[in-house]
Amino acid sequence: MDNESFPIQFNNGIDKVKESENELYAKAADRLHQLAEGHDDILSGTIDLKEPAKGHGTSSAYEVKIMLYMGSDHILATEKGQLLESTLDSAIDAVERQVHAQRTQQRNH
Repeated sequence: MDNESFPIQFNNGIDKVKESENELYAKAADRLHQLAEGHDDILSGTIDLKEPAKGHGTSSAYEVKIMLYMGSDHILATEKGQLLESTLDSAIDAVERQVHAQRTQQRNH
């Protein structure tokens, strides 16, 4: 499978970043496609950007959720933070760790 052949759905629920959503999508998609390079286990993914609901005791300005579908397995990372780009990076880092752990586990069985 070509490393860019799996689809990534990008859902931006943050109005004030609409002008930079293409840049954010490109950055995230590049990293996720690099993660898939040389492998055929990632079938698709979703990236959700949103602002947490106000009044729920959160000091976070942004929430990023990334889901990767790997056959019958799903990898999910949700990160919250004050800066959108660093929150996105943290979510991708978490997904990368989980994918590497999943691949290691599959090799050992």
